[in-house]
Amino acid sequence: MKPRPHNERLVFYSRLAFYPIHLEAYKYLCSHYDVCGTIIANSPPDIPTVHQQLGWGDSQTIDYSSDIRIVPEADRAVQARWLKRHLCEVRPDVIWVQEEPTDYFLFRVLRAYFLKRSPRIVTAVCENSFPSGPLLVRLIRKVLWWRLNGLLAVATASLEGIRAAGMPAKVPASTLVAGALPPPEAVEPMELPFMQGVDDFIVGFAGRICEEKGW
Repeated sequence: MKPRPHNERLVFYSRLAFYPIHLEAYKYLCSHYDVCGTIIANSPPDIPTVHQQLGWGDSQTIDYSSDIRIVPEADRAVQARWLKRHLCEVRPDVIWVQEEPTDYFLFRVLRAYFLKRSPRIVTAVCENSFPSGPLLVRLIRKVLWWRLNGLLAVATASLEGIRAAGMPAKVPASTLVAGALPPPEAVEPMELPFMQGVDDFIVGFAGRICEEKGW
C-alpha cells in the first residue's frame, strides 16, 4: 500500500477507541503513513471480561502529537450535533469508524457527507448476523451505506452477513484477521489432556463453540 500525501487528516471514531488493539492500529497508520490523527471517543465503557486482560489505553499511551476529543455524556441527539460540529472543525480526509455498519453514529457521519466525495469513510464489520428490522429502516440503511468507501471485516462470515443485510455490492471490502497483541516472550507450552498418535493432528480454537463462531 502506497503512503498517502503528507498531512492528510484522519479521524478515528469508536466507543472503544482506547482499547489497546485499536490504538495500535491507529498509531501504525499515523506513524507509517504520516497523517494528522484525531481520535473521537466515548468515555471508557465497561468492556467484556474476555477483553479485560489487555487493559485500557488513554492519551498517555500515545507517544506523539494527536488530537483527542471525548464525546460528552448526553443523549444521542446532543452527541450527534457535537460530533457533526467537531468533524466540521477537523475537516477530515479519511474517517475510520471502528463500529458495526448498523451503528447510529456511523449513519450520522454518512448522512453528513452523503452528497460529498470527501472524506473517504470506512467502517468495521465484526458481527455476522444483523437483524432485518422494519422495511423503512432497511431502506435507509441501504441508501446511506452507498456512501461508504470500504468495509473492514474480521471474517468472511461477517462480510457475508452484512451483504445479506443489504450492504451494496459496490462497497469494497477486505477481510482482515482480528487484531491481537503478541504473546509474552516466555510462553509455557500447554500439555495435551490426551495421548497424540503419530497419525493424529490437532485443531486449535479459542472461543465459544457455537454456530455464529463458524462451527
